Amino acid sequence: EVRLLRRAAILAGLLFSSGLAVIYLSNLRLLHRTYPLAPITLAADLAPDAAERGKRLADVTGCTDCHGVDLRGKTFIDEGWWRGRYYSSNLTLKAQEYSDGELARIVREGVRPDGLGVIAMPAFGFSRLTDAEMAAIIAFIRSMPPGGSVQRDHHTGPLDQWDLWIGKLKPAISYVAPERKKAPPDLGPAHEYGRHLVAIVCTEC
Repeated sequence: EVRLLRRAAILAGLLFSSGLAVIYLSNLRLLHRTYPLAPITLAADLAPDAAERGKRLADVTGCTDCHGVDLRGKTFIDEGWWRGRYYSSNLTLKAQEYSDGELARIVREGVRPDGLGVIAMPAFGFSRLTDAEMAAIIAFIRSMPPGGSVQRDHHTGPLDQWDLWIGKLKPAISYVAPERKKAPPDLGPAHEYGRHLVAIVCTEC
């Protein structure tokens, strides 16, 4: 009887380990999926105060909350090993590496220049940023002195791995198309800009 129980425990352990391996490998495939890269050209003429306007937009949209006031990145979600730790990129270094179009694609579509999707970027709201707004935010990013270190990769813990597996957590690009079909109520021209800001900022929550 003891031998049977031991065998059953070993079999259960093997099945559990196999299940974890299937989940991990499936998630790895999801996170390493590449997406098509359509060329992006920002149709916007930069005014002398573009960086200043970009800073205001970066504050309103939460860029400086997640990436820090110096845009050098930080740990912006830390829910422990079991859930996950997520790190925002050092934008002052990325600005040296990426073109304006590549930065815009990450922000508005959630796709990196190598075609990989990013996690924990609210691109579904930022997809509504106009070219002028996006260009101003990029002007602000480029106005910041480069420095600091490259931030580490995300740690996706077992609980977040499960959320990826069941579709509760997804790459940012997965949310963009469905969200573009939605819009806040249209209350008339007098509230148009407020409606626009709500669509960009408030949809995150």
